[in-house]
Amino acid sequence: MRWKPARAGIFNVWEYDDQIFDFGDGRLALRGRNGSGKSNALALLFPFILDGVMSAARMDPMGGGRSMKSLLLGRDDDDRAGRYRHDSGTGYVWMEFGNGISHVTIGVGASATQHRDAEPWFFVTSQRIGHDLELAENETPLGRRQLEERIIDGSVFQKAEEYRTAVDRRLLGLGESRYRQLVDLLLTLRRPHLAGKLDTEHLSSTLSAGLGELDPALIDDVAHSFDDLDAMQHELEDLAASLNAVERFLPVYREHLVHVGRLRGRAVLDAVTAISGLDRELGRVRRELQTESSAREIADREKTDAEAERDRLGREIENILLSPAYQDATTLDEVGRSAERAEEGAKRATSSAANSATQAAHAVAGSKEAGKTADARLADVRVAMAAWFEVAQVVGFDATARSDFEDTWASSVIAQRRNDIGQVKQLVQLSSEAAVKARQAEEHAGRTLIKVNEAEHEVDLSRDRLVAEQSALSARRAAWAADLVSAAARFTALAVDQPVPDLEHLFGVAATTTDDDVEETADRDVAAFYAADRRIGEFDLGVSRAIDGIQSDVDTQRSRIAELQEVRRRVEQEPNPGPPPNPTRPAANAPERPGVPLYVCVDFVDELPVDDRAGLEAALGAAGILDALVMANEGGLESLDAALDPAWARDKVASGPSLADVLVPVVVEGLTLERIESVLRAIPLASDFVAFGTDGTWRL
Repeated sequence: MRWKPARAGIFNVWEYDDQIFDFGDGRLALRGRNGSGKSNALALLFPFILDGVMSAARMDPMGGGRSMKSLLLGRDDDDRAGRYRHDSGTGYVWMEFGNGISHVTIGVGASATQHRDAEPWFFVTSQRIGHDLELAENETPLGRRQLEERIIDGSVFQKAEEYRTAVDRRLLGLGESRYRQLVDLLLTLRRPHLAGKLDTEHLSSTLSAGLGELDPALIDDVAHSFDDLDAMQHELEDLAASLNAVERFLPVYREHLVHVGRLRGRAVLDAVTAISGLDRELGRVRRELQTESSAREIADREKTDAEAERDRLGREIENILLSPAYQDATTLDEVGRSAERAEEGAKRATSSAANSATQAAHAVAGSKEAGKTADARLADVRVAMAAWFEVAQVVGFDATARSDFEDTWASSVIAQRRNDIGQVKQLVQLSSEAAVKARQAEEHAGRTLIKVNEAEHEVDLSRDRLVAEQSALSARRAAWAADLVSAAARFTALAVDQPVPDLEHLFGVAATTTDDDVEETADRDVAAFYAADRRIGEFDLGVSRAIDGIQSDVDTQRSRIAELQEVRRRVEQEPNPGPPPNPTRPAANAPERPGVPLYVCVDFVDELPVDDRAGLEAALGAAGILDALVMANEGGLESLDAALDPAWARDKVASGPSLADVLVPVVVEGLTLERIESVLRAIPLASDFVAFGTDGTWRL
């Protein structure tokens, strides 16, 4: 790696007690007022440390005659006697080089008295000044012998030639001749007013001697490059014109891109919204399809139940038609008429039974009376027969048959009466049984009529329900088919990456299928329906993934927007840093500053462009107005500070445009808006003595 200067130091030479200069990436800038020692420092560092020759002509680029002796003993330039301030002096100048791995320190030491010129010595070492090597002991500079004792890794030389050889060997590797030419080149280039007293032949020879020989091929390339300079100039002009055109076109194109981006973002959001709506519509259609399927299953079950109920009622009606009661009468009317006739017969039988019972009661009573009469007449007959038999016996008639005659006649009479009584009782019993059968037949006929009426009513209700269910199913199927056709159209329009060709066929079949073809169509297209359902599921999955991806992008953009909004909020909440501190002002937070800086009290008007704001702020800052204090009270201002006194500005109003035309006051503590406004009105934007331009120019 290349060696670069890292540090340099001047110790006890001229007015430098112990000064160390730090290089930045091998570079050093010396700034200061006239007389601050920049030239002496440069003379002591470059190229003296590389040259080692302490003559005044080589050390002092201005030709002032400052030798190392005068620098060590401190002779005044305006002292015509040429006296020195010190009797003797010892000093060092040194420079440290580094390559990122190791360090090399080179330097020159010298000692002089009033009666003896400066005697130099030189050193090259790997030790670092201030780290493992010191150039003084008890604040007294080391002599040559003391330095030799302290340098462990390096050498001390008494001759400049040996020193230059060692420096070239450790740092450059140029060789003695090229090394000398390089030093001469540095001495030539550092001469003051080089361009004013330019000796081109000497400068050319010096540059030729100091710089390495160029490759002929490189010279040819440069010559060709010079030949192409005109073409490149024209091309550069064309490029500059193109750049200007592009810069003019860039804002318009940026607005166009923003507009296109917004349109595409709105299209994406609309697509997301449409996809979300389609997803919800798909879910709703699926739920309705599921509901309709469930309703269809329920309707099928109800239809099956109604058909079963119809079959049951048919069987019951058939059983009624085949029942013995129905078989006794060929029709329900005949059963009714038979019931009516039975009821009338029952009524007549009841009436006849009642009459028969009455007659039976009368007959029983008459039979009892007849029995009594018969008994009485039988007793009379017996008395008469006894008398007759007694007469017959008197006259000689056989009376043995008397008892037989009595028993036979009496028994026949009793038997006849008993037979009559039995017939009456039988008629009464038959009448009662006929009345009971008549009532039973009437009740059975009434129950049969009730069941027949209920069955007919149930059949009518079942027919009505069946017709209503069929109508509702037909209406729902038609609506479902219409929804499916609409959904097929939407899915076909959306299914770009996953076409579903079976949907239109399936939904078209569903739309045109009649009630009689439902079962046949369902059996035929059930496989197509399941295939389409699987494709719908795959398409739905793809749509869901696309929605997830879009939602992820939306979330990422929202997170980015939130981060930018947070950054903007932090930037808005940051306090106004103001312009860089002015070294001629007191500290900004000094308690003795009685006012408020102008940049805190004002803001730009809204219509002022951004570039004009920057130029105006630069002009005010350069003129010292930007950080000038707007005073709240009179007095109390330091001599180095600057103020804008509202009391002075109260009666002074600019005749033309003023700062009030480009700045507006803001509310700050301790000042009123009127005070700030009066200061702004008093300072003109363009006059003979005061002017502030939006391009950064100013006059005050």
